[in-house]
Amino acid sequence: MRAAYLFEVRQIQRYILSTGKLRDASGASELIDGLCNDDGAADGPSVGGIAGDLIGHLLKDPVVYRAAGGALDLTHGSLEALRQFRAAFRLEIVRRAPGLVFSDAVESGGTDDEARAKARNAMSDGGPITGVRLPLGSPIVRPAPRSGGNPAILQDRAPNGRCVITNEYADLATLMARAYLEDGREGLAAKFLPGTSSGKGLKWPTVFAMDDDSRSARSKRTVVFPFRPKMIPRIAVLHADGNGMGAIFSRAVELAHKPGADQGSVRKLSLALAAATRDAVRKAMEPVTAAEIDGVIPARPIVLGGDDVSLILRADLAPGFALDFTRAFEELATEAVKPFDVLEPGKRMTTKVGFVTIGANQPFNQAYALAESLASSARSPSESRIAFHRIAGATIAGSASELAEDGLGAGGYMLWRAAHSREDFKRLIVLSETLGHEDVGRGGLRRVAELLKSDHGRAKDVYERALVILRDRNATVAAELSKALADLGMDGLDARPGTSGPTWCPLLQAHDLSHIFGRAA
Repeated sequence: MRAAYLFEVRQIQRYILSTGKLRDASGASELIDGLCNDDGAADGPSVGGIAGDLIGHLLKDPVVYRAAGGALDLTHGSLEALRQFRAAFRLEIVRRAPGLVFSDAVESGGTDDEARAKARNAMSDGGPITGVRLPLGSPIVRPAPRSGGNPAILQDRAPNGRCVITNEYADLATLMARAYLEDGREGLAAKFLPGTSSGKGLKWPTVFAMDDDSRSARSKRTVVFPFRPKMIPRIAVLHADGNGMGAIFSRAVELAHKPGADQGSVRKLSLALAAATRDAVRKAMEPVTAAEIDGVIPARPIVLGGDDVSLILRADLAPGFALDFTRAFEELATEAVKPFDVLEPGKRMTTKVGFVTIGANQPFNQAYALAESLASSARSPSESRIAFHRIAGATIAGSASELAEDGLGAGGYMLWRAAHSREDFKRLIVLSETLGHEDVGRGGLRRVAELLKSDHGRAKDVYERALVILRDRNATVAAELSKALADLGMDGLDARPGTSGPTWCPLLQAHDLSHIFGRAA
């Protein structure tokens, strides 16, 4: 008989981003990674963190299929031993991460696959575990201002009900996340460091300069997010995950059931893809770490588990990261899965990226939900794609579909396109560079994109007059503009003959990229 234990954190974004503060998001993400993570071993029990410590005491020779990103999937020869492990692990979660929502299950079967399948069904049927909320042992109190939770008293952290770092009332979950970070736990962040940067003593930021706790003298971990002098402080919230992973693993399971097949191949595939994702992240982080200011990296990791990646980084670095990550993931993940024969001939592994840029003083927790929606809209079975949006005002759209509706202009023009292939995204960057030229900035071309929202005819008139003026002023830049538009399927403001579907005018999104890169005023 075999027994299986499955565990997965639920509502992970709500837990990490509950207060909207970088310090708390950093601590919460590190805490989740510290529950269970891949300890880097190629074989054997590849579990680190709290779960790894418990396994060392309670389980002998478990088979681990996944341990990353708030998820644990393992099997063992003893059902009773796994039940004891679950009881101990649940207790540790409640103690160290109060308020964390999760699901778990223990089931048995004749084989690992059978036991795991029954555990998956049981976990789905059972629903999430939200923890026990005891009645308040005090009079009615005012909720913690950032999370809405009940304020807590914690020895050394909030002895009088106020957090010693921020001097505000905070709930127990927030205090524990801050404490975890304060103790110097940065295992998740370390996974993002390229090998070229690991020995340079670089630091990760924990606050923004405008945060009320950015000058806290009571914190050893107050590191301000760096921006260049005179730069408008804007950040990007980025999310990425692989395409077609369900089909990949279904194929792997099918092959594993064939006579004589390696019964551990599914686990090995999972580990190989996780390693490829981590290496792709490290490759894409090289320019980000190179942009450090006074030893502080202009980014903060949020999630890295399996094929999922989430981080906050300086806005102007996000387009480059998206391109570097998609390229590295395609190469590394495709190579990683070759021994498992799970790809169709001629196919490559692909991924999708969504990022949202906002001011550093805006609620990045809302931007995270939109970044996830953008990544979902970029899903494609055949290529890696990138979706992005620049938030210029106070309102943050709830989804990519909402942006698509708002992006419809006059005359059937589509001013916002949900996702771009890598090549089109690079062409859009070239167009943004051209629009950022000072000779373009002095003309009427900057008005064209806005006019297309309401008056197609007037927009064309303004465009044609502005192009004539630009040719007289700088014929080279005018030619570059026409070519950049042609490379994106446009003949001036009209679609080239033979182009199907709604006419996408890339000017507005190219202007957005100019702002993201800091080229536009």
